[in-house]
Amino acid sequence: MRDYVAMARAHWLGLSAFAVVGVLLAALAALLTTPQYTARAEMVVVADTGSATDLVQGSEYTQKQVRTFSALATRQVVVQPAMAELGLTGSTAAVVERLSATSVLGTNVISVTATDPSPQAAADLANAVAKHLTAAVGDIVPSLPDGSKSVRLEPITTATPPAQPTSPRVVLWILLGAIGGLALGATLITLRQLVDTKVRDEASAVSLVGAPLLGAVTVHRGRAPVPAPAGSPQAEEYRQLRTSIAALAAGGRRLVAVTSSVPGEGTTATAVNLASVLAAAGDRVCLVEANLRRPRLAGQLGLEQRDGLTSVLTGGVPLEDAVAAQGPGLPDVLTSGPLTAHPSELLATSRMRELLAELTERYDHVVLDCPPVLPVTDAVVVGRLCHGVVLVVGAGAVRRHEVRAAAATLAAGGVPVVGLVANRVPRTAWSRYGDALPAAETPAAPAAAPGGPTGAEPVDAPAGDAPDSADEAPRTLGGAVRAADVARHLERASRPAAAPVPPDHDTPAAPPAARAPAGDDPATPGPADDATVGDGDTAPDPGTTRDRQAGGGPAGDGHTSDAPPPAAPLPHASPEQSTPREAVLHDDSSFVRG
Repeated sequence: MRDYVAMARAHWLGLSAFAVVGVLLAALAALLTTPQYTARAEMVVVADTGSATDLVQGSEYTQKQVRTFSALATRQVVVQPAMAELGLTGSTAAVVERLSATSVLGTNVISVTATDPSPQAAADLANAVAKHLTAAVGDIVPSLPDGSKSVRLEPITTATPPAQPTSPRVVLWILLGAIGGLALGATLITLRQLVDTKVRDEASAVSLVGAPLLGAVTVHRGRAPVPAPAGSPQAEEYRQLRTSIAALAAGGRRLVAVTSSVPGEGTTATAVNLASVLAAAGDRVCLVEANLRRPRLAGQLGLEQRDGLTSVLTGGVPLEDAVAAQGPGLPDVLTSGPLTAHPSELLATSRMRELLAELTERYDHVVLDCPPVLPVTDAVVVGRLCHGVVLVVGAGAVRRHEVRAAAATLAAGGVPVVGLVANRVPRTAWSRYGDALPAAETPAAPAAAPGGPTGAEPVDAPAGDAPDSADEAPRTLGGAVRAADVARHLERASRPAAAPVPPDHDTPAAPPAARAPAGDDPATPGPADDATVGDGDTAPDPGTTRDRQAGGGPAGDGHTSDAPPPAAPLPHASPEQSTPREAVLHDDSSFVRG
């Protein structure tokens, strides 16, 4: 029963449309139908008897004869004389179809009704049939010794022209049309649910995967630009996804892979937009194309397909030369590079694990665009090396059994699904809340120099980001609700996420460098600032380095890290951009890096 109620709520618009169509058809049929009027004439069967005993016997006899007399009213012996009297032409059968004779149960009353488009013609026909029925009964019943009839018919009601038609009954027809429309709509929707196995909404996706919903992206008319324009509703929906990913990063899950069940669900578009909104918040983000079979990232971003991931894994190109910098507020991109004959084997090498560990040290977030799960095994191979997998479910593009198979494949491979993204879901009223957002999102400012603003001060969110009511927050997929779902899912996970294993450091960490005097030039790096951390290099303590960069005080967000120290900045990055940033929680629940 609950499933039918949920189906009715999900398809209430279609059911309403069917009901309206049923009402319109019923009203149209009522308008096109010729009104019919019904007139009624009634007679009683009387038995002529003498004594009381004869009266009782005659009453029983007449009750038995009532049925016979009622059937006699629609026979030719009665109808033909009535037609001759009224001057009716046509067949006797056509007139009989307009006549009916019934007896009231338990009485001697016979009711003759006639139907005709004309009220007067209906009354005349009923009276004529009643007249000739009386005569026919007198001809067939036996006579008494005195010559009188033992049974006779006496009229008790004469038919009169009716004032209102008996057909069509407009109100009843409209009510039946609405009920019929609802029944037809419910039947068709139920059949579609049984036949159509595609995923259509967020609720279906969550029930199939069993992971929290990180974000829902509504359908875009036409070909959606990648990345989504900053002022579009889709961009706001990716910002809500950013809030959920920030909750994962707060728990140490900064290396995530984005994949789907089958091709065509929007995996690459989701990865690009996610990396873009993370970078727009001021985070250092690297977008890695781990799809070595059908790479599309370079074409969508307008980048030259040159050295990339395969070049770094084979040792032909250093990482610094393969990463493409797009500028401030945009993610760095590591494309797939030249195609290889053995992509799965190349992704499973220890060099891939070392590369991901190095990227995790350099960036706040690393997003990997992976191929779908079911056609190839690359997503499972890469997912094992990451902190978790974000599964994209394309509404209308994937079937339910395919989503179940993809979730089972990831679980069998030991890959945790940290959440899912419902892509191309239908737009609703609550999803249009972000239509009036500002046209652009201003990236967060880079870290300030010592002595200047720290960037850790809260920034007031725009007034338009606040929900209109408390009921709207869950429906708008707010960051607080989404973050709580992610936290509960991570607590229930039976297998903790395995952090990528960085290269071994044989040399113990050296004590932190002395803090530069206040009078020194903050832009001039010290000896420890220029050192590149590699295998066996001595690295300063990350917590002390963060304290020194924040002005000697404790970290602004109160978190400490045991991860290896940051590696040397990439050629395009400035010392300020390579400095760890402090997380600031905005009123719109997004993390902005200052």
